[in-house]
Amino acid sequence: MKNAISLIVLTILTANGLFAQTRIDTLVSEKDLLKGGLGPERTCYDVLHYRIDIEIDPSKRMIDGKVDIVFKALEDFTVMQIDLYDNMQIHEILHENKPLIFDRKYDAVFVTLPQIKKVLSPL
Repeated sequence: MKNAISLIVLTILTANGLFAQTRIDTLVSEKDLLKGGLGPERTCYDVLHYRIDIEIDPSKRMIDGKVDIVFKALEDFTVMQIDLYDNMQIHEILHENKPLIFDRKYDAVFVTLPQIKKVLSPL
């Protein structure tokens, strides 16, 4: 009888350890969700073209440049998410040569634009 109880206790402790491990493995940080999740700020547009113009200075360990993003609106929106590692600085974001307000959260940059309307295709 003592062996049966020990086995049951051992089984319960092992099962708890397995469930605890599963919970730890499935915890996802907000940073992970922003990096990999397809929220509305990411799915509202489709990138058609990137124009990347950069200068690399290895002696200063620096990259300087700009990126133009041409996109198509898939729905009406005012905020879009672009990704840029948080160790890279953004000096400004422009739309039609006007500065835009943006907010950073980890590697995600949320850009507030004037109302962007989805262009409807003619029938």
